[in-house]
Amino acid sequence: MIKRVLKRCLEKAPSGMQGVFYAWQERWYSSICVDRRMVRAIADYFGYTYPQALSLLELGERLNAELWNMLKPGTPKDILKFYAATPFYIFDLGYWHMKRMQKILRRQIVKVSTGTVLDYGGGIGDLTLAFARAGREVVYADMAGRTFDFARWHLRRSGHANISMLDAAEEWDRIWERKYGTIVCVDVIEHVLDPEKVIRKMADSLARDGKLVVTGLDSCGPDEKHPMHLKIGFHPEAVLNSLGFRRSPDWLWLWERPSATSGPGGKQEGKNASPL
Repeated sequence: MIKRVLKRCLEKAPSGMQGVFYAWQERWYSSICVDRRMVRAIADYFGYTYPQALSLLELGERLNAELWNMLKPGTPKDILKFYAATPFYIFDLGYWHMKRMQKILRRQIVKVSTGTVLDYGGGIGDLTLAFARAGREVVYADMAGRTFDFARWHLRRSGHANISMLDAAEEWDRIWERKYGTIVCVDVIEHVLDPEKVIRKMADSLARDGKLVVTGLDSCGPDEKHPMHLKIGFHPEAVLNSLGFRRSPDWLWLWERPSATSGPGGKQEGKNASPL
């Protein structure tokens, strides 16, 4: 209600005032809301003080990019080695997830989730933990390495029994042995060497009425801050549509299959369905 009223007011406001508001809004969404529990967890894991951990969180993105540029991984094997070896993703992701827009996004994702959740590319495990706290059974899957090791330590420390962890390389087949109510792939697909294969596997392992959450489908490839990002070399929306998915009208990152008893427009089909 408040958003609709605000939108109507902005539509009637002078263009200069609109520009000021949208600039303020962008700064607010990009601002950092420090997660003290995460800072303390990282400090405890590495044996740092709280200020040291916070400083490294602030520098994580740049340090990660500089390590990539220094190593210049050029083959799939080298790229996987980078992800396994870098310690800086722990800081990079930790700080990125403290942005207000990321906090809001993750709250919304947890809220719409149903059934058992697969957190594919779970990173530092904070979203996995949020699902567990909401009472979901969660499967965390990611590549083995420094980030995976931190997530395992952090999730075990939480004491939640409704979390299991799988190595996305060594236990690839085990990830897809079951059907999930929700599959989440947040800020991951732009790092995947074969994203279309992963999208198809996620679709196959999702329950008929399940929910697929994917971000980064519009990745344009590497930039100064993220030299490791890969360009999406196919039309992901066309692939998802071919697999029976439609983008949610409410959230750009949510994909669902229309009901088996509904047509493209959501109307009931069958012997009692109207032909109109």
